[in-house]
Amino acid sequence: MDIFNAEGEHTFIYLKESYDKEGIITLEARHSNSLKSKDKTVVSYRTYEEIKKGQNGKKFYPMRYKGIVEDDIKVNMDSYEYNNTLDKAYKIKKNMLFSGSIDYIEDIDIFKIDVEYKQKIMLKVFQLPKDIKLTIKNADERELKVIERQGFYLLELDKGTYYLQFKNNSLKTLEENYIFEIS
Repeated sequence: MDIFNAEGEHTFIYLKESYDKEGIITLEARHSNSLKSKDKTVVSYRTYEEIKKGQNGKKFYPMRYKGIVEDDIKVNMDSYEYNNTLDKAYKIKKNMLFSGSIDYIEDIDIFKIDVEYKQKIMLKVFQLPKDIKLTIKNADERELKVIERQGFYLLELDKGTYYLQFKNNSLKTLEENYIFEIS
């Protein structure tokens, strides 16, 4: 489900892109401050311009965007999406630079590396925004290391599959990319 939230202002649910491709059809709760008025749930239309503008000075943030919609709406996604679960983890290779982003509030980016024999691997984290936490897990999802700042990290790994999970630690959309390499 796709939810757009302007914190403390308004939230609506994305249903489908409009026929004219200029906006989206939404499901919204409407109410007034009058005690005599009843809350209503309405199907509405919002243009992309209205969404970009936000509401009362608050920007709309997309939340829980899981790619289940049938059209081509893109919400500033990096090229590795949808890598939010272990079974959809993006397979990485050594000596390649990876740059990604946390594209919406509840986004998680998971990368996978297969280690063919016991070895030492250097994880080079060139950029890691302050609100992103990087967790290294084994195939059993046991946390091996938590990284919260850039740097070089020597990892001694047995043969097996390992995951690098980048996760947002805040309730805001992040603009900066994380950048890393395994060698």
